[in-house]
Amino acid sequence: MLGINVRDYNQTIAQDFKLDNAVTYPSIYDPPFRIAAALGGVPTSVIPTTIVLDRSHRPARVPVLHGVAQARRLDPLEQRHDRRLGLVLLLDVDNLVAPDGRIIAFFLLSTIAKVQSALLEAMEERQVSVDGKTYRLPQPFLVVATQNPSEQLGTFPLPESQLDRFMMRLSMGYPAEEAEKALYRQGGRRHAAAQLQAVATPQQLAQWQQQVRGLTVSDAVAAYVYRLVAATRRPGLFVTGLSPRAGLSLLAAAKAWAFLEGRDFVLPEDLKAVWVPVANHRLQTLNQRDSADVLNEIVAHVAV
Repeated sequence: MLGINVRDYNQTIAQDFKLDNAVTYPSIYDPPFRIAAALGGVPTSVIPTTIVLDRSHRPARVPVLHGVAQARRLDPLEQRHDRRLGLVLLLDVDNLVAPDGRIIAFFLLSTIAKVQSALLEAMEERQVSVDGKTYRLPQPFLVVATQNPSEQLGTFPLPESQLDRFMMRLSMGYPAEEAEKALYRQGGRRHAAAQLQAVATPQQLAQWQQQVRGLTVSDAVAAYVYRLVAATRRPGLFVTGLSPRAGLSLLAAAKAWAFLEGRDFVLPEDLKAVWVPVANHRLQTLNQRDSADVLNEIVAHVAV
């Protein structure tokens, strides 16, 4: 087995991961994806992924089957990766390679779609279902994800249904000059994670969430939310406009902003403050413009 690290931007992080997880097999540090790409046919859109090589050291294609495990003869990968392909469970490693070098694999279906469905249930219903049983998730429950720029290798777009369930997307950008210099001097900050102190308990956070939900929203503010959301549905701007769920997220974020400002009611300025972070990741422009620029134009022209 050989690992190829194509994700970590810093080799120290990759080394820490190997130590923290007791990785015993050799691993290559390959953020530019050059080594992985040289294999040919390796999917750049799904990370992490598992690749099985045939005796000619070529990636083998494992088609997705629905239902029970089956045995099939698989030709070397000549086409690009099928986006439906998910996790493949190989059941009999000794019988993977046929005499002519092609792969015979026994596997069970475990697709990306299933993983996405499970995450959607957790994000929307605050519960997970396993073997016909439903388990409520603890409160408060948060989903926080990181995302590489879409133009980088090793990234792939999330479906619209999942993007719509993330309240907002924030761009961290590059560190400030002094912070970046300190990072280089210290050789990474992962070791500092164990020294972090909690600033609030789960009970305090749940109490604040309850207080935020109780903030006053006037008819005028609700109407302003509608006008902003409806403006994204005008023809010629985006592939699809914002959904009512996006409008609810906008209002929830504006309530939190008002709460942090020490008010118990929402103002249009609160909506403007969170407008782009809440709406940006949900929209795709039709004319290749930056969606943030279009959203700023909308908020500048929609009447309060």
